[in-house]
Amino acid sequence: MKVIEQGKSVIDSQLEYLKYSGFRIGQQGLYCCVAAVFGVFFLISLHALFWTVMMSVLYLPAWLAALIVLFFDGIVAVFFIFLARNKKASEAEVMVLKQRDNAWDGFKESLAFTAFLGATAGPLGRFLLKSIMNLVIKKISGKHKKNKN
Repeated sequence: MKVIEQGKSVIDSQLEYLKYSGFRIGQQGLYCCVAAVFGVFFLISLHALFWTVMMSVLYLPAWLAALIVLFFDGIVAVFFIFLARNKKASEAEVMVLKQRDNAWDGFKESLAFTAFLGATAGPLGRFLLKSIMNLVIKKISGKHKKNKN
């Protein structure tokens, strides 16, 4: 009975962990999508603005203005990649993961104890106990016979 309860506890903990990690991954995906949409429109507008400023105000050639805009795009892309990767597991998620691990350890211990009891209380255990008792009795009775002679 305890094995079944331990198994249910492990499954419940795993489902709760999956729920929290699902929320976290869903939030990451949503943030990435929103950042991508706004990032595309922002970069299109920024390209036009930078291109205009560099060509008309700074009097740069077209190839140098394009290179500077491309460099800025790379910096923005790396920034958003770091924002997407930076989301770590929450405290509740870590706590549920520890709870699941503890329940799994208890399940393994109770399953091992049940297997041990099944082996010792079953037919094989009774046979081994009977054989050991017969050997002990023969050994004791054999020593008494040697002492009497």
